[in-house]
Amino acid sequence: MAVLFALVTALAITVAGALFLHQLRDDLNDTFDSGLRDRLADDISDLAIDGRLDTFGPSEEFTLVQKLDGTIVVATADARALSLSPQQRQMALTNDAAFTTAVAGHRYRIRVSTAPYGSTRVLVAVGTPTAIADDAIERVRAALLLMANRGDPGWNRRLAPSRGRVTPSGTHAPASSGDQRASPRPKTGCAVHR
Repeated sequence: MAVLFALVTALAITVAGALFLHQLRDDLNDTFDSGLRDRLADDISDLAIDGRLDTFGPSEEFTLVQKLDGTIVVATADARALSLSPQQRQMALTNDAAFTTAVAGHRYRIRVSTAPYGSTRVLVAVGTPTAIADDAIERVRAALLLMANRGDPGWNRRLAPSRGRVTPSGTHAPASSGDQRASPRPKTGCAVHR
């Protein structure tokens, strides 16, 4: 019965953990997307006003402006390697597209759309690295795996309260009938008056 309980507990933790990780990833992506949406709107606005973006500095965030034929108009160093799949390109041409992808060995959350550029249209992409979010997800995953592994019956017995005493090896010894030790009471510093 204990083994069955342990297995059901481990399964419940695994399912709950998977759902939690999925929701955490979605929430992090929503947070990224909110900031990327604002940056994308600013870049599209700048292009519409004067046909150019402000000059990029060395710490400029991932930005790419590309003609529909693939010619790069302007890009930060890390964005030059971005290659959109046909599906991502089609999504960007009809609406904003957001996705996570690897670019030059690093993972980025990317948001891409189209903007007017002179007499034609261009693809505008902005992105942000996901390293911190990926690290957070991995830490949570490791913690959940640790919790799921704790569902084994031996672990439950080792942590279960016992009426006996703990031996030096950490195991529980049964209480003998002559074991009359009183449980310690916390000292509160308050006197009880009757």
